[in-house]
Amino acid sequence: MKRGLEKGFVFLVLIMFLIVLVSAGFVFAQSSDLEKLDFPDGSDVRGVNVKLSGINMVYFNGNGYLEIRVNREVRKYENIKSTGRIIIEKGEIIEAFFEVLEKGKYKFGDKEFVLPKGTHVEMKNKEVKFKVPEDSEIEEPEKLSRGDSGLNYFYESSGSLRLPNGEIVRGGGENIGSGTKIGYDSGGFFVSGDLFVQKNGNDEFKLKNYGKTYLAMSEGDLTNKRNEVFIGKDKLILSNPTSLGSVVSFSKENRFGIAVDNEHSTYAQAVKGKIIVNANEGKLAEIQFSGNSIVDLDKKSFFAHDNRLYVDTKKGMIGGVEHAENDAAVQLSLVNQNNNKILDSNIISNGKNQYAQVADRDLKSALEYYKAGNFYVSTSVAFNQLTPEAQGFYDGLSKEKQKEIGDAILKLNSGQGEALVQRVINEYRIEQERIRQNPFKASVRIPSGGGSGTIIGVDKDGYPIILTVAHMGGTNRPGTQFRVELSTKLDDGKWRFKATAIGAGSFGRNNDVALMRLNTKIPDIPYVPVAPEGHNIKKGEVVQRIGCPGCGNFRKTNFKMSKIGNSYFGGNDVGRTAVIGGESGGGVFHNGRVIGIVSHGDDYGYGGYTSPTRIRAFLVKHKLEYLIKIWIVF
Repeated sequence: MKRGLEKGFVFLVLIMFLIVLVSAGFVFAQSSDLEKLDFPDGSDVRGVNVKLSGINMVYFNGNGYLEIRVNREVRKYENIKSTGRIIIEKGEIIEAFFEVLEKGKYKFGDKEFVLPKGTHVEMKNKEVKFKVPEDSEIEEPEKLSRGDSGLNYFYESSGSLRLPNGEIVRGGGENIGSGTKIGYDSGGFFVSGDLFVQKNGNDEFKLKNYGKTYLAMSEGDLTNKRNEVFIGKDKLILSNPTSLGSVVSFSKENRFGIAVDNEHSTYAQAVKGKIIVNANEGKLAEIQFSGNSIVDLDKKSFFAHDNRLYVDTKKGMIGGVEHAENDAAVQLSLVNQNNNKILDSNIISNGKNQYAQVADRDLKSALEYYKAGNFYVSTSVAFNQLTPEAQGFYDGLSKEKQKEIGDAILKLNSGQGEALVQRVINEYRIEQERIRQNPFKASVRIPSGGGSGTIIGVDKDGYPIILTVAHMGGTNRPGTQFRVELSTKLDDGKWRFKATAIGAGSFGRNNDVALMRLNTKIPDIPYVPVAPEGHNIKKGEVVQRIGCPGCGNFRKTNFKMSKIGNSYFGGNDVGRTAVIGGESGGGVFHNGRVIGIVSHGDDYGYGGYTSPTRIRAFLVKHKLEYLIKIWIVF
């Protein structure tokens, strides 16, 4: 048994030895098939279908294979087709013209490149050109363990190219038409001309470059010591610490959502600092800038200097670009060289040549808006898509309603865009018009004051606001409590409530106006807004007042306008019905809006009424101007 095992082991060793011999024979045979070319410098050059011409020139007869051996290093050039001569010196290719027949790795100088099939290599005078097919993906070369060869490398294509980080670009050089030229040296990839970044075959934005500009493949590759850019999925960084850097101009469709067209433009340039463009889902793009960098919104320039923010409203400072007449909606922030915000506020533009400097803490609601005088700015894309009237309506809602509508808008599919956002507002408008545009239901009786009033809206805390007259006792003392009765019972049967005086005008006829606030929040309470400026009332027109004569039942009375003034107006009742005590404070209505307050009257049917001009001024005084509305909603 033991001797049998020994014989088996010997047999196995013999078989393995034969396999090694066959393999060696194959290698020897393969090596013997290579034509060896002797070079005077001692390098060992071998190949297939090659011939030596002169001292160190190699030519291929058709497709071939080249192998260069020097100092025990072997460099292989497989699957290539000669398109010219190859010159080798001291084991290095210094000139070459060939086509790559299959994707593979090729060494030039101190780097090894992965070249796609169909690449035409042209190497001469310390410059290596890789003319690759359009839409090719270029890869980061591998650095070999030897010194810098001093070679410059260029990828060239008749179309676009895909960078190692996946970005698709075209351009990058001069006089290349619609083609692409990307360079590579010891510092990495670079371009020397304008570069267009693409998506789905369309240009997203253009980088106008001044001189050599390096392309960082990741944000961590930025050195902040040279002219360079980083193009990311949702971020763009331009950096030049010493002089003028790249200028970015955005196309209509871009990853940052900056809405530009023939009428709206936005440009940014890094100058002794950085430009950082951030995409924020659902919000306006944010452009951060540092050093002396510039952002042009149409023909206005915002620029940094010594960590301070400046603006030139007369002209755009960035040269070589075409400024449109309007800006695009964006937000700007000033940062230091470490990308930390210097100011606690941003410049927010609404795309209508209007902008404001706003602190984050001053932005309201989930839609992050701010009222700046007579216009609105917002970091929310949804809010910016609303019409100015709809924005004004939203601003006038209670916090609870703002949250309800804001949440609905934010949940929308952004791909359905502006139409769907507006639809949410429209549906709410229709419902509110149906519920609330009812002067009778908005009218109230105030027994403790001996008069009447009208609910004209809900303040931002959700409490109904009542409009009445100043000559009602106690209205001129803020905090005074009143009993208020609704004209119609609520669903829960309630109709009596308490109210608190806010303030009152003078007791005279010229300013007989006062305000109260109900002490209870009442969801969806009916109200009628005060008519805005421009709501026209003509002499002789029939309007209606609602009040409680003798603090009894509610009564509607029609009358004709006989006198119209800024402080008050007069009217004669149709049917000569006299104004009776208790009606004071009741509303006067025209086309679903409050246009006056019952102030005084006589026994012959004539009445005097506080004018809408006085009412509007009083609301503005008490910071309730948002209750003045063209529409219930917009």
